[in-house]
Amino acid sequence: MMETLFEYKHSFEWIQQQMNYHWSDDSLDEGVSRERVRELVEYATRTEITDEEADMIYWSFTGDFRAPYRNRQGPEGVKSGVLTNYNGIYFISTNHTADYVEIAAWGPGSEEIPPIVRNTSLFDLMVDMAGVREFAEG
Repeated sequence: MMETLFEYKHSFEWIQQQMNYHWSDDSLDEGVSRERVRELVEYATRTEITDEEADMIYWSFTGDFRAPYRNRQGPEGVKSGVLTNYNGIYFISTNHTADYVEIAAWGPGSEEIPPIVRNTSLFDLMVDMAGVREFAEG
């Protein structure tokens, strides 16, 4: 299912730019309809969505969608949730955490890379594995 991401033409940010939506004030151009939201999502992701899914995404832009987990009721969370049905990837947020992440590696030196590492340690891990510590800031 992950291959569907290769078909995407534009990002969530691009979709929002087309509607002149800005997250800081939840503003949305007047006249942006559910049909326009659906058109933009389907064009950007090359994924046909249902009427119900289009409604949920539209409502997330207007502030009328409510989810038990508040971080899931905004446009990014709802778009991600809808598209998970088609690509199998659920982006839980647009934020970074210091939590652990899984890493897959192969080739020379891969035995030195742990399968799970804190996100905040990835920079140093990559710099050291690439042998470019003297050029790195941080």
